[in-house]
Amino acid sequence: MQGYRVVDMQAGKKWHRVRVHRAVLMAFRGLPPEGRELGCHGDGDRSNNRLDNLRWDSPRGNASDKVAHGTQLRGEVMHQAVLTEGQVLAIHAAISAGASRWSLAKEYGVSYGAIHGISTGLNWSWLTGRAAA
Repeated sequence: MQGYRVVDMQAGKKWHRVRVHRAVLMAFRGLPPEGRELGCHGDGDRSNNRLDNLRWDSPRGNASDKVAHGTQLRGEVMHQAVLTEGQVLAIHAAISAGASRWSLAKEYGVSYGAIHGISTGLNWSWLTGRAAA
């Protein structure tokens, strides 16, 4: 399950696969409080299921952890990425210099929407430094 340690547990005749970090949190901290349904690893290591490394948190808190730990999948590491970081920076520079979004889309073999996303900060903002308005 994506690098998480799991354990199979049986209740009656039904089997359940449970992520170990969630089982540890439920056993020692109880059910998650409302709005904090995710079990998060403080150090970003999915195999470190020590209680002192775990906490219940929100999706936003978990996303912040991913950025801090460098485990957020974005950019070239995404399997569906078409552009490289170098290409995105070149596109961003070309847009800043006044290049046509349509011509850039054709040149790089992507949609106009992809170029528009780069220019507005909707996509790749972490790389270009332009946040979406």
